[in-house]
Amino acid sequence: MADVIHIANGFSPWKPSADAELVKQYQYYEFPLKGIIRQHGVRYYFACIGGVQSEVTVWLYVRVSPAEESALDNSTRETFGVAVHPSGPAVVALALEGTGIIAAQVVDDLSPESVQQAFLYLQEAFESWANTAREVQLTYAT
Repeated sequence: MADVIHIANGFSPWKPSADAELVKQYQYYEFPLKGIIRQHGVRYYFACIGGVQSEVTVWLYVRVSPAEESALDNSTRETFGVAVHPSGPAVVALALEGTGIIAAQVVDDLSPESVQQAFLYLQEAFESWANTAREVQLTYAT
């Protein structure tokens, strides 16, 4: 079984690869913000953890056990945030509205240090993506 979900660039965060399937939505605001994805028979919890109302969003994907999924299913709006405490390896991804996922980083754990390193990687990936887009625009503007 896979410890982390496989993410592919260009896919939507709630269907992050051709072989991923959105199974449940726990929160929705113009698009799924929190839910369960199944890939190769393994279930993963996903959540938009930054930029909900922005063109740039940050996403977290972590494997979820049947007990954790049940706790999410049985939680209320008030208890949802404490129903599960994600741990273990995870994937943090960056997505752009209209483009989909542009970068993802695997973290060994969800410690502040690991997540900070992932954010730095995603920031660099975004800056590289933006620079490339600018260069292409300038090439075709003349």
